[in-house]
Amino acid sequence: MIKNLIQNGIRNNGVKQVVILGGGYAPRALIAALEEKDVKIFELDRGQTRQNKLNAFRILPDDLGLNFRITELGDNTDTIKINDNLYCIECDLIQDNLGNVLSDNGFKKGGKTLVIAEGLTMYLNAETIDKLLSSIRLLLADGDEVILSFLTNMNISSILNAALNSSNELTHFSLDPDKVNAFVNEFNFFVIQKSFMEHRKGFSDDGT
Repeated sequence: MIKNLIQNGIRNNGVKQVVILGGGYAPRALIAALEEKDVKIFELDRGQTRQNKLNAFRILPDDLGLNFRITELGDNTDTIKINDNLYCIECDLIQDNLGNVLSDNGFKKGGKTLVIAEGLTMYLNAETIDKLLSSIRLLLADGDEVILSFLTNMNISSILNAALNSSNELTHFSLDPDKVNAFVNEFNFFVIQKSFMEHRKGFSDDGT
């Protein structure tokens, strides 16, 4: 779903900048950057997860044919550039100023932008989410879009709960689907689409 939304935004809606918040181990930013060379991709993450992923990129075998180069921008190893359009930026989404971090790395307010915050809100409390959404809103112009995922309830499966506890990632936030419109309206966003994960036996109903 995320892949399709990115492609549709770029190819049909004129998106020129994609910002991925807390990309984790997902390779979506790299794939999008290799497919869409005229679009700038900014992935913001921090710590060991970011380093592990970058290290994995460095040792991908040549016979995959991906043909990308990794550049450390001067002495500032907080940003790693892949080819000419992917910026992997060290950023604490809670403590750092998103606008400053992005603008320092070539983000242009007013350029058609898509922001993706997938699998992020569940780990933040309501106050932090409020702060994050307010920061995102300041980045964007009318017509820009945000993909935001959330849990519809805190009753996650025992398997997922055990995995989260072992990694010290605790869930703090969920949102009733009927309250999504009112929630995002507070930040001058409005909902254009809702999607839900298919329910399978043994898994919880998560909303996106």
